[in-house]
Amino acid sequence: MAIASRQAYYERLMCRSSLGVLLLLSCTAGWAQKPHPPSRDELAAITTRGRLLYEYDQVAWHSTDAVKEIGIPQGAIDRYVAQRTASGWVVMWGRFTQSKDRFLIVYEAIQSENPEVFTVKKHDPPLEDTGFYFNAARSIATARQDFHGEERPYNVAVLPAENGSFYVYILPAQTVEDVYPVGGDVRYLISADGEKIVGKRRMHQDIINFTIRNDSLYSLHSHILSDAPEDSDVFEVLTRRPLIPEYIFTCHYRFKANPDASLQVIEANACGKECEDYVVKLRSFQAFRKAGCPDMAGMP
Repeated sequence: MAIASRQAYYERLMCRSSLGVLLLLSCTAGWAQKPHPPSRDELAAITTRGRLLYEYDQVAWHSTDAVKEIGIPQGAIDRYVAQRTASGWVVMWGRFTQSKDRFLIVYEAIQSENPEVFTVKKHDPPLEDTGFYFNAARSIATARQDFHGEERPYNVAVLPAENGSFYVYILPAQTVEDVYPVGGDVRYLISADGEKIVGKRRMHQDIINFTIRNDSLYSLHSHILSDAPEDSDVFEVLTRRPLIPEYIFTCHYRFKANPDASLQVIEANACGKECEDYVVKLRSFQAFRKAGCPDMAGMP
């Protein structure tokens, strides 16, 4: 089956029950490499990045509300960068100079003891930054220029990476209450000066919108682009309501993403390297289970 037709097939193949939600995402990965489970440290790193990604999304939301309340002159700002500090999150709102060699900070939103409340300070004249906020804003611009997604809104987050570089995440934005878009997300690794793409990781393939019933005990999806959970898997678990665990089926392992953001290796999948063929050929949740894959109905 061609890749394009596989992607369309996966979009249709979604099953729901009162116990859980099954979401199958498309696969373009090969099978040449020998699989190995991520180490405890690797899972902890995914948890940390996923939790920070969730926090970034929350502070972007609440700081936006705070800045809007004081009124924004047209053309004063066109972007923001958030940074986690020892005392909480700070969000800088501003714009590049015409020469694009500095970031002009017009509003500074500071998180209070209540994480959903921000105080906003206006800088007039704007602060000129050539350090973290300038390089982070430029990293976002570099990633956005490379990214080609669907005709829909996307959220962007930038987090510090090793050696002064930056992770830039582009994820589909939630536009309807209680409907969660999953997939179509990318993580970029950008150089410390914000100008070069060092790495690009497609975390999931096509976007699928789904809901979770209030009586669901868990949700699950298959992920065949890699043999490890993604940062955005942790983000999704923390974002969705109700807060329930997510089981992630790669081609060789089953993982559990808990509502506290921790990740566990549950067991090796019986499918092994044949998992891609199972997912492509089977027509339903029941058939997928009967084919010898782990018994998803038995999860707590």
